[in-house]
Amino acid sequence: MISRVEKKPLSARKIALQRGLEQAATALATMVKDPVSIKLGSGRSPLVGVSIWLTLQGALPGAICLCLPETLALELAKRLTQTREISLLDEMARSALMECGNLLASAFVAYFDESCGLRTLPSPPRLSLVPWQLPPFTEAFAAEFAVDFCQIQGQIFIGLDTAALQALAAEGAEG
Repeated sequence: MISRVEKKPLSARKIALQRGLEQAATALATMVKDPVSIKLGSGRSPLVGVSIWLTLQGALPGAICLCLPETLALELAKRLTQTREISLLDEMARSALMECGNLLASAFVAYFDESCGLRTLPSPPRLSLVPWQLPPFTEAFAAEFAVDFCQIQGQIFIGLDTAALQALAAEGAEG
């Protein structure tokens, strides 16, 4: 069942989430040595390809999932491993992609910890080569993910429970 948290308007929550995603994009750009863009957008269906997902535990309970088309996943893996020929079945490629998801989630939650003391920890990343559906959460947000070295975009899905939305409202994270 989906409930609504009425303390702050949804647009204010989106502003706070976008700030967290911008911090994640900056961290990821350092890792891949190329600009990364992450912008909240429309909630299209998750892309088929590679899904890297992590649960969030602590002040902002929920989950974050990075969904990449196969071509983008391969290009990211090549960039991260500095390998020309790579397969998504290679352990090194899978490990690099999971580290990408780990860095993204860690930088995202670090924003909320640093800006308003909402301590949250991501679980170890899980990688799936089949489409992943975000479990039901009180609120779900979608963002477009792009790197300059590849013309294909991916997506990031964030699902937050009522407790997370209440914590954002109580701490004024919407700022």
